[in-house]
Amino acid sequence: MNRIEQIDSGWKLKLTPRPDTLTSELPATVPGCIHLDLINAKIIKDISVDGLEQDQMWIWRTDSNYSTIITKKPATQRHFLKIH
Repeated sequence: MNRIEQIDSGWKLKLTPRPDTLTSELPATVPGCIHLDLINAKIIKDISVDGLEQDQMWIWRTDSNYSTIITKKPATQRHFLKIH
């Protein structure tokens, strides 16, 4: 029997290289958007409200690494990881 399990919690975002001293992981929402994750972490302002686009140009030059932990399933079954 096929069972679908959505992996939408426990995600972390790490940005490298960062132009300032932020080196730790930030909580992230998946599915989501890097800009919303950075707004929620108070790293950037929402440009539709009070931020400036030029203040966020560094994001395009930064690698965004999302990670989470997937619990191990019994080896007696086949498992597929499908990313949309």
